[in-house]
Amino acid sequence: MSRHTHPTRAPGALALVLAATACAPAEAPKPEVSPMQAKVDEYATVPLTADLSHLSDNDRQVVRLLIEAVAPMDEVFWMQTYGDGAAALALAGDDAA
Repeated sequence: MSRHTHPTRAPGALALVLAATACAPAEAPKPEVSPMQAKVDEYATVPLTADLSHLSDNDRQVVRLLIEAVAPMDEVFWMQTYGDGAAALALAGDDAA
């Protein structure tokens, strides 16, 4: 017997494969995503934490002062980049937090 499929069996096998794939549930269409949303989806939200337990009380105070010192620079950044930073954050909605 030959190792090749008999020519009369091929149409039956093809019909079986087509029938099996036709019975498979259709994949639900994916909703349209704007190009901007596609870019946003490339990023992940991650918590930004730091273990300060190894710092002395004095070192922790320095960290607090440094964070306070950058607040005016943060305001300048928002003004130079977006104009009204509060309005830009309002446009971002809940994801801005």
